[in-house]
Amino acid sequence: MIKLLICNHKINENFKRGNLTYNFQVRSDIRKKYDLHENLFQLNGNVILADFNLVRNFTFKLNQKRTADNQIRAGQVNALGLIDEIYHFVLRYYEENYNPNVFLKALNYLYDKIGEQELQKTIKVFLEEFQPIEVMKGIISVENYIEGKTGSRSNLEITLEELMLVHFSNYNPANKKLRELFDDKELAERTPYDKVINELEKYFQTQIGFGEENQFIFDFLRKPFFEHPASLEDQLKFIKNRWKIVLTPDFLKKILSSEDLLKEEEKLFQIGFGPGETQVPIFDEKYLFGFGDKDFGDGINYKVYLEPERFTPDTDWMPRVVLMAKNIFVWLNQLSKKYGWHIHRLENIPDEELDQLADWGFTALWLIGVWERSNASKKIKQISGNPEAMPSAYSIYDYQIANELGGEEAFQNLNHRCRLRGIHLASDMVPNHMGIFSRWILEHQDFFIQSHSSPFPNYSFTGVDLSDDPAVQLRIEDGYWSRKDAAVVFQLIDNRSGEVRYIYHGNDGTSMPWNDTAQLNLLKSEVREALIQMIMHVARKFTIIRFDAAMTLTQKHYQRLWFPPPGSGGDIPSRAGNTISGEEFYKLYPKEFWREVVDRINSEMPNTLLLAEAFWLLEGYFVRTLGMHRVYNSAFMNMLKKEENAKYRDLITNTLEFNPEILKRYVNFMSNPDEETAVKQFGDGDKYFGIAVMMVTLPGLPMFGHGQLEGYYEKYGMEYNKAYYDESPNHYLISRHQEEIFPLMRKRYLFSQVSDFEFYDFKTPNGNVAENVFAYTNFFGGERAIVVYNNSYETYSGSINYSTGKNYGESEGEKQILSKNLGEALSFKNSEKHFYVYKDLITKHEFIRSGKDFYEYGLSLTLRGYGYFVFIDFLEMYDRNGELDAVAKELNGAGVISIQKELIKKGLNNVKHEFVKVLSSFSSIFDAAMKSKKDFEIDPNKILELKEHFQKIGDMINRAAGTKLNGELIAKNIFAEIRPYTESLIVMKKLKTSKKTIKWFKKAQKEFLLLDSFWFSHFMHSHSIEKNFMGSVDENKELLIDFFRNSDIVNLWLSEIKLNPELKQDSLQLMKILPLIENMLEKLKDEPVESEINTWNEFAEFIVNPEIQNFIHVNEFEGEIFFSMEQFELLLRTFLNQYLHRSIYNSIQDKKSKRIDQERLLYKAIKKLYDHYSRIIDLAKISDYRFNVFLEKLRI
Repeated sequence: MIKLLICNHKINENFKRGNLTYNFQVRSDIRKKYDLHENLFQLNGNVILADFNLVRNFTFKLNQKRTADNQIRAGQVNALGLIDEIYHFVLRYYEENYNPNVFLKALNYLYDKIGEQELQKTIKVFLEEFQPIEVMKGIISVENYIEGKTGSRSNLEITLEELMLVHFSNYNPANKKLRELFDDKELAERTPYDKVINELEKYFQTQIGFGEENQFIFDFLRKPFFEHPASLEDQLKFIKNRWKIVLTPDFLKKILSSEDLLKEEEKLFQIGFGPGETQVPIFDEKYLFGFGDKDFGDGINYKVYLEPERFTPDTDWMPRVVLMAKNIFVWLNQLSKKYGWHIHRLENIPDEELDQLADWGFTALWLIGVWERSNASKKIKQISGNPEAMPSAYSIYDYQIANELGGEEAFQNLNHRCRLRGIHLASDMVPNHMGIFSRWILEHQDFFIQSHSSPFPNYSFTGVDLSDDPAVQLRIEDGYWSRKDAAVVFQLIDNRSGEVRYIYHGNDGTSMPWNDTAQLNLLKSEVREALIQMIMHVARKFTIIRFDAAMTLTQKHYQRLWFPPPGSGGDIPSRAGNTISGEEFYKLYPKEFWREVVDRINSEMPNTLLLAEAFWLLEGYFVRTLGMHRVYNSAFMNMLKKEENAKYRDLITNTLEFNPEILKRYVNFMSNPDEETAVKQFGDGDKYFGIAVMMVTLPGLPMFGHGQLEGYYEKYGMEYNKAYYDESPNHYLISRHQEEIFPLMRKRYLFSQVSDFEFYDFKTPNGNVAENVFAYTNFFGGERAIVVYNNSYETYSGSINYSTGKNYGESEGEKQILSKNLGEALSFKNSEKHFYVYKDLITKHEFIRSGKDFYEYGLSLTLRGYGYFVFIDFLEMYDRNGELDAVAKELNGAGVISIQKELIKKGLNNVKHEFVKVLSSFSSIFDAAMKSKKDFEIDPNKILELKEHFQKIGDMINRAAGTKLNGELIAKNIFAEIRPYTESLIVMKKLKTSKKTIKWFKKAQKEFLLLDSFWFSHFMHSHSIEKNFMGSVDENKELLIDFFRNSDIVNLWLSEIKLNPELKQDSLQLMKILPLIENMLEKLKDEPVESEINTWNEFAEFIVNPEIQNFIHVNEFEGEIFFSMEQFELLLRTFLNQYLHRSIYNSIQDKKSKRIDQERLLYKAIKKLYDHYSRIIDLAKISDYRFNVFLEKLRI
């Protein structure tokens, strides 16, 4: 009989027959078919767990001669053997404790029922087909074996038990693919085997029952098959859960290990695509103390791992860190193209680049790939098809600055220049592995997890030697070259000793092994100490260290991956055979490695910021318990990208309710070097910028990816030495960052902390919470900010008022969950007299509200899809005279360009009536001048009246706009300009009564209104008053210009002088374009009034202005563009009138000219203007008021 000893156990001490072993049977012909040597299956009573290598070797031999669709797995074979061994154990237990000598009695029963000859025939043929080891080796015949004993038990009893279990192995439907090994078909054909089994079952039905349900033994042993007919794994689970009272602890451990082996194999046949489901951290004991989302089996007491919070406090610069990532070799290549010369060393990086980073608000620069890399990684990648590949940045030869980058000297140069600009340099440290060829591989081979035999019999290592040193040979498994397999180990041959080792590749259990790395063994204290010394070495160069895949080195996960306790293995193939108990593991690895690192760094180099790349819901554990300064928050990228907004809101609120200090230690990012680029994930529109706003305004550390600002699509591999896409910077994207993102980055002092951070529900009018909207506030040193973002396409209207719960207790054990009102959160005064002016950074609009409004009503907003507001620059103002309240009520929550301007406008409203009085005075001066029959002098009372008006106007403007106008001086200057102008009125009056000019002059007067008080007042207002008032104004100049040109002033005046409605309407329309006319006249100011106007080309350019086109009603009809005759004539009359008045004014200012000369010049000028007016009107008529045709004729 062949003993196929997959597993072994010690028999219970109560057994009196000695340490017997019972093994599942393999037919003799099958042994020959597959060339299974008897020594393939070994027993070792001192080993608790099975030797899985033997199982794999056995399975490998079978599969070599089986077809592809009939392959079996080692886990299935192991499960088969374990079930058989457990059945032997149960039968032994039953016989020893319930029914002594049951098989001896069964033999006697069968002799009676079947007959001795038939029974002996069945047993003899069975022993021929399933030969015992002694028979197989030819040491003894079948007949002699039957007559003998093993220990104190007869071989007939033993054989009957084996025959019974062969029946059960064939009966089990889950053994379908394995049945060839123990097929009883031939036995049933040659002997009354079936009858023996039937009678044996009848016999046991007469015996005492067994188990919790007191079943007959046959029914008891069949029960797992009935419950789970298709799965050996599920049958073992059934046995584990239902037969605990029978099984020893060793058997229970074996079942757990068998499950691990099956899980390993399931994983080998699974390929994952895309990220897994995002999860929200729940701060219960399991997640908090380092277990994350990985299961460690049943019954674990998480409180064993309870530790008090041990946050590491920040030093002064750490909260303000904004990190930019750069793949160093790709960046140098890009800089070379940008600057047009070969930039290949660290000291070559131009100062301009560093200046730009600093100006934008970056305070840290992560240089990816600065260490000396393993050349074996380069060989692997180049042989695999990328001839330009470098070694991977994470396949480290040694932690020295790469010679290719200029070495230590070049690094110190760059570091010095960065520090001058307030930029801290950051670097990776990869503590879980080294490169496959590294200094430690040469000097410390025992530092790595390894085996002296290959963990899988199908592995072969016949490829290229990847070593650069003659002392060792290094080969990765051949399946990597053919892309058929991803082996967990590589082969190392030490040429000095001839020793062969199989060293494990780095692996986090989530995907394929990293085939250019070698996994370090942290169970060894000397390895942990060497790593700590290496980290200290890195910290002497870099003030920020990013630890790659840091979660894999926590005690719980390092054990799970590499030395799993029974029942928790299966993540890394072959490691299920290396299980050790938790007690043994913690003796070898007594303290969290990261806690040791943090304590040493804090003691010796406290100015170093430690940043952990950690996933698996370990974020809180890394900062709270292990003491890292910062930890990756991949949920920010993944949840917001997928718009799982409710989940991310839960993440924030859960963290705030448990311990807000965790939130400020998150590293938030939109792209990571091994993820797709930000523009691919988020686009380059409002969604991208909304999430970027969140990234730079939430507590924590914002991190930008290489090429993120420029909008690059290419994902740079860790082996790249250049960018392969021909991409140019997206200047729109950069510009929008400069407008919306960089100003916020420069305010990180306001956003980075959590002591005054509050998070809000955005409630719609019906009271529902809009889960897609994120709203929060922060406060620091008197500065305030409100941030609201809608991460969805939908539009939402609603308000924020009370914050969600936040733990203000002194400790986690003494929670004090409080909610704050918006006004309280921002330290506003709850007063209707205290107002707050604030600005939205995005729209640049300002808003005003009282403190009382904030307290009572919160803040109401409407957010379009992916819309956001960032309210900053809050200014507290006290409302002494009700002006603030009036402006706030008038705006009713709307934003304006400037609240200060609104207040000025409000103050200037009262000035309008004074200006109307001035214009009325001008009209009366004009009328008096026109009635005068000799030289005209302005009434002194009128002068005094105007002076009082101007003084009052000046004082009112000064109060409203903060100017320093001198009303008396302004009045003096204006009167100096009125005097010569009124003199011209006498000249105009004389021309009007001249007989030789009366006919055409009357027409000109009708067209130009030359002697009308309206145009005189209009001109004095638009030219003289504005010029004199604005000449001494610096502050708020544009606002005052708008005021002087405000149509309300003219409208009030026109109402007083009772101008005809048509002219009043024309005047109001003209007020809108008067600034454009004035600008045009300014260009013509040097033209003498009597000269030929030779600037009609400029006039043509003037009327193509969109505002002028709108005034003259340019429109399209049936494919032709027309303009309004009436509107154009009004424009032309105004233009020429203003031109004439300016010319008259300028000529009168000439003190040397005599009255007769003035008359002659005015006569010629008016006649010339009238001729031009007539000519242009004729051109318009000839053009049929077709705009483009008219322009062509005008320009001839």
